[in-house]
Amino acid sequence: MQTDASLTTLIQLGAQGIFYILLLIFAIHLLILSYHWFTYGTSRASGLTALFIYLGGSVLCFSIMLVSLSAL
Repeated sequence: MQTDASLTTLIQLGAQGIFYILLLIFAIHLLILSYHWFTYGTSRASGLTALFIYLGGSVLCFSIMLVSLSAL
């Protein structure tokens, strides 16, 4: 039977693992998305605008996830 301390440690490690896996998936997705925006987009300015909006929203989401992760 596991103690509460080891169960808490296991939950923290799992949450950290999920966070870093999501961060890696996001980075790959961002590279693919930005490549397509700049390759097949109609104008470079609209591609940059879309990229900055996407990055701004993503930074906010990952910041909230990081604060929640550190609260565990």
